[in-house]
Amino acid sequence: MTDGIRVCRRSDFEQITDLYRATFTDSNASHSSTLQQYLEQVYLDNPWATDIAASLVSEKSGRIDGYLGVIPQKLQFRGKQITMAVSSALMVAQDDSGNRNPITGVGLLRKFLNGQQDLSLTDTANDVTCRIWTASGGSIAHPYCYTWIRPLKPLTAGADVLLKTGMLQSMLRPLLGLCDSVLRRVPPIKPQPVDCEVVDISTAELRALQQQVTNRAIMPVRDQTSLDWLVEMAEQSEQEGPLAKCAVRSKAGKDLGWFVYYRSRNATGRVLQLVGLGSSYETVLDCLIHDASKHGLSAIWGRTEPGKNTVLAKRHCVFKGAPWVLVHSKNREIIDSFLQADALFTGFEGEHWMKTNA
Repeated sequence: MTDGIRVCRRSDFEQITDLYRATFTDSNASHSSTLQQYLEQVYLDNPWATDIAASLVSEKSGRIDGYLGVIPQKLQFRGKQITMAVSSALMVAQDDSGNRNPITGVGLLRKFLNGQQDLSLTDTANDVTCRIWTASGGSIAHPYCYTWIRPLKPLTAGADVLLKTGMLQSMLRPLLGLCDSVLRRVPPIKPQPVDCEVVDISTAELRALQQQVTNRAIMPVRDQTSLDWLVEMAEQSEQEGPLAKCAVRSKAGKDLGWFVYYRSRNATGRVLQLVGLGSSYETVLDCLIHDASKHGLSAIWGRTEPGKNTVLAKRHCVFKGAPWVLVHSKNREIIDSFLQADALFTGFEGEHWMKTNA
C-alpha cells in the first residue's frame, strides 16, 4: 500500500470518524452516535459532489493519519458559473508521543489549494491554518472576518460563557433568569419596536428571496434540491434547537429581507443568514432581535456583513475578530471581489451550517 495523500473513499470514514473524535474532543458532534453517517452525508453525498474538489486523506502504513474535508459549491462570478471548494475539518493524528506532524497538515492543505477548483475557501480557520494558507499564496478576506453577538439575557449569556455547564450554573440560572427578565425590558437590552411582519417561510420562498439579490459580483447558485439539502443538514444540529427561516415584510406586503437562525429558548442562537434587500438591513436586524427576544433566547450571533458595523453597534452588538475567512484562486479578480466585500457570503456559503461547527 502506497503512503501519501489521496482522494478520500467511503471506506475511509470509520477511521476518519475516530480521528474526528480524537481531535475535536470538546465538540458536541463528537459524542453523536450518528457522526460517521453525518460526515459521509456532508463530504460524499452533497448535491455538488465532484472529483474536481474531493476530500483528501493522508495515509501512512495503511492507516489514515490526516484528513481534509472538502465541500464543493457552485457560485456565479459576474454572470459566469464557477466551482468553489470549501475546506473544513483539517485533522492530523497524534503519534505515540502525543504530537501531531505539521508536515501532514501542510501537505493536505497545499494539495487542496493546487486543485482544479476556481476558488478555495475556508471560513472557520484558526491562526495555524491562516499562516499555512497565506504562505501558500492565499489571502485573508478581512471584510468577512468579524462576528457579532447581541445579548438578550446578558446575565444568562455571560454565565453560559464563563461557567459552561455544571452545578453552579444550574443553581444560579433561576436567579440570573429573574434579573434578566427585568433587564430585557429596559434599554439598551430591550429590542427596538418593529412595524413589520415576520413570517416563517419554506425553502422555496427562501430561494425566491435570495434571487432578488443581484448587486454582488459573487453570488451562490442553488436549485431547489441543493437548498433543501443545505437546510436539512443545518437542521441536524440537535443541540441548537429548531432552525427558523423568516421573511420580513412591510405592512404593505413588500419583501424587505430575511433571516435564518437557531431559535432555541435560553440558548445563544447562531445566525446563518441576515440579509436586507435594498436599504432594509437595519429593519431586518431589528426584526431578528425582536423575534429572538420574543422566543426567549439569551443572545444571538452571526458573521458581520461588511459595511454594517455601525448599524450593528447601534443595536448594542459586540464584535470579535474571528474566525479567519481565507480565499485562494488563480483568478485575481475573484480574490478582489472578496477583498472588496463584493460577495453575497452567508453561513450557507461556507461551513457555518454544519453541526460540527456548533
